[in-house]
Amino acid sequence: MDTEKLIKTALFLCFYVSLSLCFCVAMSGIKTPATDFTLKDLNNNSVKLSDYKGKVVLLNFFATWCPPCREEMPSIEKLHKNLKNKKFAVLAVAIDKKGEPAVRPFIEKEKYTFKVLLDSKNKVSDVYGIQSIPATYVINKKGIIVDKVIGSFDWTQDKVVRVLEGLIKEK
Repeated sequence: MDTEKLIKTALFLCFYVSLSLCFCVAMSGIKTPATDFTLKDLNNNSVKLSDYKGKVVLLNFFATWCPPCREEMPSIEKLHKNLKNKKFAVLAVAIDKKGEPAVRPFIEKEKYTFKVLLDSKNKVSDVYGIQSIPATYVINKKGIIVDKVIGSFDWTQDKVVRVLEGLIKEK
């Protein structure tokens, strides 16, 4: 392996490990109530965040044109499939300016099954202070934000799944 490739690999591993540790350590640190909102889904139904109280919610802000967003979506789908029969939900908020015409083909092509909401005017993403994407909030069953992750993340890591399952089991 050449030196440049070795350095790049080492830097990637350091970044990945530090991001993983930050996620696990920060899970108990934020403790801010999640601001309720209502957005339309891809079927034009109104969806309120508060409808999911009693479930752990992974609230993900993304755009179809965003490479890091596209990179993390398969892990969100896998997490959704693994935990959907528990008290867990994924709400993916698309901030694409073109709205449903841009988002629906992407979601259908990739066969994602989690709930997708449309925020083409950035009303909710502004309330949540989204400045870069992907941005993901972990909200506990009481509606409290317990973590925020900025950037692409592998949501299928064993440690992460264990933390989320722990939140699901909390009273």
